[in-house]
Amino acid sequence: MFYEQLKIACARNNISPSALAREFGLSTANTGRWKNGGLPSVDILLKFAERLGVTTDFLLKGDMQEQSILAIPKEDTPMYDGIEENKIFLLIDAYRAADKQKRDAIIKFATGEEAVSLEQDAI
Repeated sequence: MFYEQLKIACARNNISPSALAREFGLSTANTGRWKNGGLPSVDILLKFAERLGVTTDFLLKGDMQEQSILAIPKEDTPMYDGIEENKIFLLIDAYRAADKQKRDAIIKFATGEEAVSLEQDAI
């Protein structure tokens, strides 16, 4: 599944899996291992997700619920207007640590669909 999802994410970013591997200093032999069911290290998986603008869940499971918030350039993102950067990263950390139900609540809050408590015990 990983390699199939990697191909999809790479296609959306106009890069091949082999070129992506080379971009991160990996040999193209890695792509052969991934084709055969292998997985990259957690560090590489995180870098790929950020570079491709997808979540690690998308790469591992095909979960297409959301794109990586970190992949969106600040200048293209109105949510940064007037908000201290450290608060954005606190929200990102809370999102990453949350289960699916809590992630959905955070997204609804962030998009203004629903007011929710963002206190630590609510997340």
